[in-house]
Amino acid sequence: MFEEITAFLYQYKNKQLEADEIVKLKDKFEKYKNEIEKSEYFDKYYNNYLNIKGYTYRLDDSSMRLFYTFQEAIYSIDLAKLTRDEEGVILNTIVYTLVLWDCINEYLGNSIDENLKQKALEFYQNEQKRVSAENKKYHMYQN
Repeated sequence: MFEEITAFLYQYKNKQLEADEIVKLKDKFEKYKNEIEKSEYFDKYYNNYLNIKGYTYRLDDSSMRLFYTFQEAIYSIDLAKLTRDEEGVILNTIVYTLVLWDCINEYLGNSIDENLKQKALEFYQNEQKRVSAENKKYHMYQN
């Protein structure tokens, strides 16, 4: 299943789709989202999903959010493939498929789960604070 989803996303490696073109792939994303939610990987990568979903909200415009998230998905999968990081390929395939499904629905004006959105924003902000604290500690040792 994951090979199929990865191949689906990866076929756009050297293409640049605009938001209105990405939306045309909605049925595929819905199919894959449903398969992922039934898999054992959904719970395993749920926090990664929240983090990336929260990260996407750095862009206010839903069309830009969809466009750039799609590009980031392809880039992340490509990078994992190039470094032969099979776990990274699976993680990025799963997380970005779920996030892109959400972005498509927001772009189309469909109702979104505001609680999930808030949870993702909070998770992302907390993760950024944690990383910042780690980096600060690391840099303190360099002086």
